Amino acid sequence: MYDNEKHWMEYRQKKYRELYEGNFSGTGMFVMKKRKQLLGIEPKTGKAQTDITKKTALANFNYDVRENVKTGLIDLALFAETSTDKDVNSVLNRESLSLLIEALFPRPMKDTPKFIIGQKAMIAQLFIESGFRYLRENSKYLTERQEQEIKDAIELSKQLTVLLLPDSERDNFSWYGV
Repeated sequence: MYDNEKHWMEYRQKKYRELYEGNFSGTGMFVMKKRKQLLGIEPKTGKAQTDITKKTALANFNYDVRENVKTGLIDLALFAETSTDKDVNSVLNRESLSLLIEALFPRPMKDTPKFIIGQKAMIAQLFIESGFRYLRENSKYLTERQEQEIKDAIELSKQLTVLLLPDSERDNFSWYGV
């Protein structure tokens, strides 16, 4: 393991130990064992004997994690739609969501593939457009200038997103040049 990878693993372990308050148990998308595996505290492959079984075990582990998260996001949307505003606001707030947003949008490394940067750019643009729509619809007295600035900001976010897409995806992008 490279020193940089070891550093980040130790950093994540410390960070999440604090967030889980030193105890990796509790309810959530992952059970304690899966959390420890994701953090590198326990091996992801279990006691596989050969490289092939280790590879299969790792593929199964990664599949299970993806499916847990996919279903967890649907559960989160269901919670947001069916719970009281008070309950939603007690769970989904600036502090809790900043963890997710910072993890989703880290500073790109030099060797980050262009398609990953493009995918994250499209997600960021969705946040920007949805955020401005929410702010506009809940603001009572917007001037024409403010309305135009919102439109311009959304347009700029779209233009920046297109610039970050791989060339093969730019032509298919639905609001390119809009």
